[in-house]
Amino acid sequence: MKPQLHDTISLRYNLKKKLIPVFVARLLPVLTLIIISILYSRKLSYDEYGKFQIFWIYSNILNIIITFALPSIILANREVVFNYFFGQFKSKIILWYAMLFACVATMFYFTTPSLSTTIKIYILVFILFQFITTLVDTFLIKRNQFTAYFTANTIYSIIFFGIHWYFYFAPFDLQLLIFWLLCLLATKSLLFFFIKKHKLESYHSSSHKIFFKNWLYLGCNEIVSVIARWLDKMYVVFLLSAANFAVFVNGTIEIPLFAVLISAAETFMLTKISHNISDKKNAAIVFRESFKLLSYISFPVFFMLLITHNEAFSLIFKDKYSGSVPIFLISIFIVPLRINHYTVILQCYNQTNKILMGSLMDIILALLLMTLLYPTMGVAGVAFAIVVATYFQVFYYLWESVKLIQARISDLVPVSFLLKLFLSLAFVYFCFFFLKYYLSPFVFLLLSTAFTTVVITFCLKNYLSLKNSAHKKNTHGIQ
Repeated sequence: MKPQLHDTISLRYNLKKKLIPVFVARLLPVLTLIIISILYSRKLSYDEYGKFQIFWIYSNILNIIITFALPSIILANREVVFNYFFGQFKSKIILWYAMLFACVATMFYFTTPSLSTTIKIYILVFILFQFITTLVDTFLIKRNQFTAYFTANTIYSIIFFGIHWYFYFAPFDLQLLIFWLLCLLATKSLLFFFIKKHKLESYHSSSHKIFFKNWLYLGCNEIVSVIARWLDKMYVVFLLSAANFAVFVNGTIEIPLFAVLISAAETFMLTKISHNISDKKNAAIVFRESFKLLSYISFPVFFMLLITHNEAFSLIFKDKYSGSVPIFLISIFIVPLRINHYTVILQCYNQTNKILMGSLMDIILALLLMTLLYPTMGVAGVAFAIVVATYFQVFYYLWESVKLIQARISDLVPVSFLLKLFLSLAFVYFCFFFLKYYLSPFVFLLLSTAFTTVVITFCLKNYLSLKNSAHKKNTHGIQ
């Protein structure tokens, strides 16, 4: 199953035109919220900032629950298939989501005593519009309206930042802030009426049980994934004091770049593979190329964090959380795995039960390792348990994917390419590391960031260059 060069060139053209706009459009709101959170943390009182964080934590988590894998099921199937089953069972699907929202709303209402009733209602309406705009974004991507998707999300991010910027200087009012954000989401949801209508071929199927079973597994998996994401925090919160818990949380801090990157890659791959689901060769090429593209970003960032972790924590937290550094050093070993969304092939070929199985295995193994390692390693053992469990989960998904499309591991994973890139970067950053003995911590961190940016830019430009690919075609014939 050797990938032909013309297939690879075509795919890279699509990556350039489709994945990058999705990635940038998703990254902008995340970066904006990070900047706002830093600014607000310095200005607001502990009580005000705590309520602000409660708003965003609940809205993000509850949005995942109430969408219940709807975007994934839309992207992983041909549109005609989704439209057929939705049309056949429209009333039951709407009833299901209404009940789900009612349960989530009830849970939220009674678990947030620090918020006023008006703010709770505003947040619930906000989450409802969040659900609608998530669907709008999904359909824009599904129907290849990438320019509209990018433009809408860029304008949204600018206004989103502007609203928060206003309340940074004006007297802070969380209720009024949520109201204006709600109005912004409501406006964005009007894009639903501008989504292109496609004329689809006729379709009929009696296999609705398989379709809804996969939907159920995907929805359950997304909820389990939320639990897995917070598992280490939930485990240690009962074992540590508030101060030590803060040290652990900062040591296991997530880098939002990778979540957005993987999400954008998943969206692109689901759309690309589901468009021609019978072509398993195409699925393998798409999956394989994702490794190459994302490794050009994740590997350099990993090595930068490896050599600058002390400087980064010293600058950001002013040595207040120096105890977090050893935990962070363990946690970043997950970063080299952030080079693909490993369940895409299983999603597209309706093996969602195996995706859920992988998530459950991840939680069980992590809990077992935490219990074994915490007595001897402390909270560092908890962080190490998460890393080990994640590696096992990735290997399980790859093994199942290889079996599913009856391919070799090298058809899905460019092992030789990844190994050469990883070792080459390891040597480069090893040499770069010695500069820290001649520079101040701030200058070394700044120079490392600039150097990593140059490395990533050079690699991506070289990878996405169609002219470069055409040159290889003339000299090698096959990539």
